[in-house]
Amino acid sequence: MLLPCVVTADDWLMATATAARVAEAVVGWHASHRHRHAADAGEQRRPLVVGISGPQGAGKTTLVRQLVDALGRNSSSSSQTPGQTAGQTAGQPLRAVAWSADDAYLPFDRQQAVAAAHADNPLLEYRGLPGTHDSRLVTDTLQRLVAGRLPVVLPSYDKSLRGGRGDRAPPSQWQTVEQPVDVVLFEGWFLGFRPWTPEQTAQLFDRHQQHLHDGAGTLDPPAAMRSVFKYTQHNIAQVMESLAEYERSWYPLMDAFVHIAAEQTDVVYEWRWEQEECMRRDRGDATLCLTRSQVVDFVDRFFPLYELCLPRLLSNGFFEGGDGDGTKTGCCLQLVINRQRQLVSSSTK
Repeated sequence: MLLPCVVTADDWLMATATAARVAEAVVGWHASHRHRHAADAGEQRRPLVVGISGPQGAGKTTLVRQLVDALGRNSSSSSQTPGQTAGQTAGQPLRAVAWSADDAYLPFDRQQAVAAAHADNPLLEYRGLPGTHDSRLVTDTLQRLVAGRLPVVLPSYDKSLRGGRGDRAPPSQWQTVEQPVDVVLFEGWFLGFRPWTPEQTAQLFDRHQQHLHDGAGTLDPPAAMRSVFKYTQHNIAQVMESLAEYERSWYPLMDAFVHIAAEQTDVVYEWRWEQEECMRRDRGDATLCLTRSQVVDFVDRFFPLYELCLPRLLSNGFFEGGDGDGTKTGCCLQLVINRQRQLVSSSTK
């Protein structure tokens, strides 16, 4: 993803501190991963794929830049990581490459076609939610990186194009991975969210309707679901259908996971506006960015997924108890940050 501007020194320092904690976890995961795949045929072993999730504006892009640098230096002085063999040193540099789900947003013309085909669904009007990505591009790109089928081209997306609505960047700005990598960092705001089934969605809306019929129609919905019922059951179900496809195609490729959670999710409105302001200063042209009201309208559409899917990720972690053989236990790192993006706490699942 193209970086719209240079982050502040404070943001950079906070991301550095968080990146150090994440790098420590990734080094350990990689050692265990390498041990499990020691018998892989050929010289090129399967890289560790780390999913990174966090709300818009949390600093994921800055974090992965710091993380790529930290892993490349990998100056860890620990003697031996669990699962590490005698021939592996904890301080061995790891070549990492980072890519974002944002970079797989549909090109502007295809996004317009999606919006036209689902004119009754405001959630698909603009980029952002499941259903507005090129899912096949993500799957194919990650699979090529995992298999070491180089070179691998990583498309990028420029959010400043089309008056701030965004478009895929020209190929001249895409990254090409030509050397084998040890770690693939794949980040996105909704990664780790699990879809609701059509039956679950129907039951939720049925309960809401029953609540209204029971005489509570003058009351607002519970705060935890306030955004969901601004949309129809069909609107939500369409997004969940796309999320289910991502879950089937993308999630099995993840070996480890980092989840960045905000203490208060509504801070996303503030963080997302800061991104636009940053891009505005960098480009020197206000017409390239969203207005404040447009940012609020844009972020509003993300909240149904936060309300429906974030609690499960917070409670269960990405792997939800492992994959049956215990190899994923402890491979989900959860970090909680405050409004200033300072690390408050961390835990593993």
